[in-house]
Amino acid sequence: MRATDSYPTDDYCVFRVGRDAYAIAAGDVREAVEAVPIVEVPQSPSCLAGLCHLRNEFVPVLSLHSLIKGTTAGDNEIRYLLVIDTNNGAWALAISQVMGLERLELASTNGSHEDTASRLFFGTASFRDEVIRVLDVNRLYRVASDFLNHMWSPESSHSTSCQEIATQLSVQTVP
Repeated sequence: MRATDSYPTDDYCVFRVGRDAYAIAAGDVREAVEAVPIVEVPQSPSCLAGLCHLRNEFVPVLSLHSLIKGTTAGDNEIRYLLVIDTNNGAWALAISQVMGLERLELASTNGSHEDTASRLFFGTASFRDEVIRVLDVNRLYRVASDFLNHMWSPESSHSTSCQEIATQLSVQTVP
């Protein structure tokens, strides 16, 4: 598949973290809720914003800015949580704004991965005169999960950044 191939249109949840626009397949999203208090986990990496208690469930909350950009700069603008369901339970992304459910046509960027962040995306799409990046929920979950397992293992030096471990993990084949 070439870097300019496109996929059929599908429904996506379009959202912002700070000024950056992203999308996730609508079928992967359980709900978008107003942010509830997030409790930081001691000695956890910055990509884990913390845990929240939502509908009688403890939900890990990820900082997308930290995972993708290596900074928590946009995290002070968090107003919503985008809750994702997986076979291993729910987790959430801390986001600034829900822009809506939209039908998007994706352009693939799978041909080359210049940086760690690009490995977390299916591709890009055009939406309201801007380019948004479409997240691969399975890859994002795997990178975050593997990173947390690495950070909390007895052998870990706890000095590895979220981006460094994502680079190491992306060398492996991600389903």
